[in-house]
Amino acid sequence: MKQKYISTNFGIVVCITLLLASNKTLSDESRYDFCAISGFYEGMGDVMLSNLALTKMVDEGSVGNSTCNAVYRDAISAGQYMARNGKARNRNDNEILLKATDFKSKIYRFILNGSGYK
Repeated sequence: MKQKYISTNFGIVVCITLLLASNKTLSDESRYDFCAISGFYEGMGDVMLSNLALTKMVDEGSVGNSTCNAVYRDAISAGQYMARNGKARNRNDNEILLKATDFKSKIYRFILNGSGYK
């Protein structure tokens, strides 16, 4: 049973990765938005969403970039704070939250549409 669960999750991750690579609306995001989104979900403890955004960071060549690394670290802190307190610390954290929420919404809509639930 556990093997089937892992295979199903892997299939979903592959499909979403293809979405990220081809979806024009996600490609229009600023270069460092995915650094913030990945860091935020890392801080929140959501490995799947963090890894999906990380995949996009790799595709864009942002990984290892000092600006991306700083944005990522700040977003981890924002995500950790949000997970503990249920709110943003400041305006910058709120902007990260909005980007992360938009990303999550697009991913979930893609999954639901692909599964036949519209």
